[in-house]
Amino acid sequence: MNTIDKNAAEQEMEKRIRDRMFNPWRIPVTPEARELVQRVLMELQEYEQRHQVRKRRRREADQQVFEETVAAVVSDVAHHYLMEWPGGISIFRSNRYLGRRSRYRPTAHSKILPDILDCLADEEMGIITQALGHKGYFGPARLTTINAGEALARRLKDAGLDYLHFGIGLGQEVIHLKRTKEDHWDEGELIEYDDTPETVAFREHVQSINAWLQAAEIDFDEYQSPEGQPVDPHDRQLRRVFTQGRFDSGGRLFGGF
Repeated sequence: MNTIDKNAAEQEMEKRIRDRMFNPWRIPVTPEARELVQRVLMELQEYEQRHQVRKRRRREADQQVFEETVAAVVSDVAHHYLMEWPGGISIFRSNRYLGRRSRYRPTAHSKILPDILDCLADEEMGIITQALGHKGYFGPARLTTINAGEALARRLKDAGLDYLHFGIGLGQEVIHLKRTKEDHWDEGELIEYDDTPETVAFREHVQSINAWLQAAEIDFDEYQSPEGQPVDPHDRQLRRVFTQGRFDSGGRLFGGF
């Protein structure tokens, strides 16, 4: 590898480290933040009408998915911007990933997500910016990355919002089960399972811990964040991860800041 290729590879790796994954559970948690998200939602639907993105109204269930997906995208991009997080937000657009039925899948990982991103990124909307990803045919593959657009940044400033106006919603699965790893480099994918009295008890226990953490007074010295990355002390949702496809293996707690 020559010097130019090496430098490009190093820059690509540094950017990947700075980027973080999209958090599909992000929601507005104050009246001011909910008003901002609702306004964006209304403008997005008006945009769809002007450009005839849709030919008929959504069914009630589809409208609910649409609204929750928009809220998650706007909330997470706003939170990322207000936390002054370096880099962007990596996000999946592939239908192979989106829309799969799973106890782990959030509403925002629906097949309508790419269309929502494209509309929000249109210059007329200006809510987000979007750098489309690509497959690794001639180099490392890249996920799509998004950031707050000028219109959203301006509205956040005008409304006087900070990152505390956006939090993590309840409802995500807190009991995770991973298959057996094939080798040292295999991380072990999440697998589905049927609930039993044991898994229900595990879930209720973790949910009680999360409820206690949510009510606790916890702060963090922003100057002590690792590697200069910002830390949100309100990111407290824990999950319990079991391994080897069994509920008597693993069981460690993960998550939280």
